[in-house]
Amino acid sequence: MAVSRSLWLQSPPRNYYPPLQGDINTDVCVIGGGITGLTTALLLREAGIDVTLIEAREIASGTTGHTTAKITSQHDLIYHTLITRFGHEMAAQYANAQQTAIQEIAAMVERHNIECNFERQNAYQFTEDPKDNRALERECQAALCLGLPAQIIDKTKLDSLNLPFRPNHALCYTDQAQFDPVAYTRALAQAFCGLGGRLFEQTRAQDIMAGEVVHNTGRIFATHIIVASHFPLRNVPGWYFARQYAHRSYVIAVHGTEPFAGMWLSTKKNGKSFRRHNNLLLIGGADHKTGHQHRKPHYDLLRKSIGTLYPNSREVARWSAQDGITGDSIPYVGSYSSLLPGVWVATGFAKWGMTNSMASSIILRDTILERENPWMDIFSPKRPTTMNAAWISLGRVASTAANYTTWPLTKRPVCTHLGCRTRYEAEDGTWECPCHGSRFDAAGVPLDGPAVKNLDPASLSLEQLYGLPEERPIL
Repeated sequence: MAVSRSLWLQSPPRNYYPPLQGDINTDVCVIGGGITGLTTALLLREAGIDVTLIEAREIASGTTGHTTAKITSQHDLIYHTLITRFGHEMAAQYANAQQTAIQEIAAMVERHNIECNFERQNAYQFTEDPKDNRALERECQAALCLGLPAQIIDKTKLDSLNLPFRPNHALCYTDQAQFDPVAYTRALAQAFCGLGGRLFEQTRAQDIMAGEVVHNTGRIFATHIIVASHFPLRNVPGWYFARQYAHRSYVIAVHGTEPFAGMWLSTKKNGKSFRRHNNLLLIGGADHKTGHQHRKPHYDLLRKSIGTLYPNSREVARWSAQDGITGDSIPYVGSYSSLLPGVWVATGFAKWGMTNSMASSIILRDTILERENPWMDIFSPKRPTTMNAAWISLGRVASTAANYTTWPLTKRPVCTHLGCRTRYEAEDGTWECPCHGSRFDAAGVPLDGPAVKNLDPASLSLEQLYGLPEERPIL
């Protein structure tokens, strides 16, 4: 059986960056060494801004290194909903941001000569149930109305594509892309440092305030602070932990499958995602809210599908990731809070981080350079429907509130974010918080925020020594 390690992270980095010791001054401090943080840092450095970036672990080791890396404006069936909820003008902002992001990533690859297996592919959303054909056609009309390269593919043409599944209908977005996200992000880091940017790994931000970041060995004083740490680390002001929820998904890479073109996503609830990388097939799915596991192991759910489609294939890698999902599925990009002037945020990418990372970086660059940006309204954390979206998110978060008191106080380590009882997830060897999505490795070190402090080692040793009874969080 394959090791639970991302395909993208199996090659060691060529460069390691030192931890920051003590205090430092900079114009802009970027928190987070994933694709969003490094893209933003590089764009600002190219504009001549003094930028310092800090990463709690190693660059690209978080969600960036655990994505399926589809670079596409096809974000599930979203555009009809956006037009209905926000109107044509704001929906068009989101669509244009995604298409522009694809072109900007392609330009970045060419400008810095990045070897990351970047290749153009069509993106397809498909259904095997004719009852869903109308939804795809409605989404196609919305996408075309917003200027996206969408078209419907009927069953006759689909049958000729040598696919491992049998779609009845599909919505195709042409000239999208895919790549190796870690090779790309590591190259961004090299380009950033080559232009004089300062990059520090193993430097965890512990608190933020206007003009100042507290990290593990000192402070960073900055005119602007960009929180690109996937999940914002400060609770108040901002309340981002209550305005989005964390959702996990799983991926298995297999060898010994028949080649096919395109990136594919099912419309079915808990449907599968398919794309190829070199001679491997990547199958994703088995989604769930973080800390709310299915009784059957998630990788086994994917293996069952793989066994049906390709009984003679061989598993070579498996991994999982999570992302924040806002109440309206649109990221929050802009001012962290009016009470924190000069602090900016990018979060809630809803599993579409490749294009949203670039769009966010462009917005944040333009904001700091005091330029106009055409997408700021739809991405703004203060957009008009944010309160409605907050109630949706709060409803999801509130469903886990009983986890604070239901489990016996003598069992399970307490999350260092807000004190919820964590659950051990044996598949990836992690502790997960069902309330706000924090994750910790087996030693209790944070992997995903909003928690920034380690679990109590005494509680970990006791739990691992005596074992854990099978308990499920309240759904």
